[in-house]
Amino acid sequence: IKKIKNSYTIYIKKIISILKKKKLSSKLKVVVDCANGSTYKISKYVFSNLKVKCFFIKNKPNGRNINYKCGSLYPNVLSEEVKKRSADFGISFDGDGDRVICCDEQGKIIDGDKIIACLAKYFVNTKSLKINSVIGTLMSNRGLELYIKSIGLKFYRAKVGDKFVYELIKKKKCLLGGEQSGHIILKNYGPSGDGLFIGLYLIKIILDYGEKASKLFNLYNSHFQIQKNIIFKDSNYKKNIKIRALSKSYNNKIVNNSRVLVRKSGTEPMIRLLVEGKKINEIKLLSQKIEKEIKKSI
Repeated sequence: IKKIKNSYTIYIKKIISILKKKKLSSKLKVVVDCANGSTYKISKYVFSNLKVKCFFIKNKPNGRNINYKCGSLYPNVLSEEVKKRSADFGISFDGDGDRVICCDEQGKIIDGDKIIACLAKYFVNTKSLKINSVIGTLMSNRGLELYIKSIGLKFYRAKVGDKFVYELIKKKKCLLGGEQSGHIILKNYGPSGDGLFIGLYLIKIILDYGEKASKLFNLYNSHFQIQKNIIFKDSNYKKNIKIRALSKSYNNKIVNNSRVLVRKSGTEPMIRLLVEGKKINEIKLLSQKIEKEIKKSI
């Protein structure tokens, strides 16, 4: 690890030099939620330099209020502010600035999956970035997977975590990947998530297409998802053959047109269950059935 002098200035110059070519302007009204975190100062400077008209909220950190009921973990705050100000678009960062969640002019929340779909479509249509595949995670919505395949790209799932997304990006020689939570990686521009850069790039895309965000991001219908956390003593996992067998059996498996995932949490003593599909009643019944199987095996 090497300390780089003037890294702040270097980053600002780099991001501005990339996006100044993209003809950003003050045509849009944008709300930016800085989560009282690391982007509170730099985002204001960059947006104003690129002549984007912004309203900044949650941009007064005091050392204790970072991520507190704001930012990408609380997207409804952004949604309400966009509607209140009749803005065209909203961007919400997390405290350290590596995640971004957005919302359209109607206040509808746009998660990381929808952002990935928008970027993929743009690169395919404009050929501005040559991509043949996209990386998601085990938690990415199946609607995203089907959409990516429908535009002629391959879709791969990494383990949850931006570290694993980047590892698979390198392995598959891919340029775009990310998580539903808003970690988005464009390999040509950096090896990790950069909420500010992705937010600006999305504004560039909106201006290029000349369409409202509500139309631009409405690319597929998300499948319903049910997630359950079942408490399980961490020390028992390796010894419990039944649970390990269930995890293997339901490892991103399609059951009755629904996708099922059973996995051990990497951070807490619990088993995580995900069931998703087009019909909510079907996945409710299926999730209840599998939850019972898991509890019987504990």
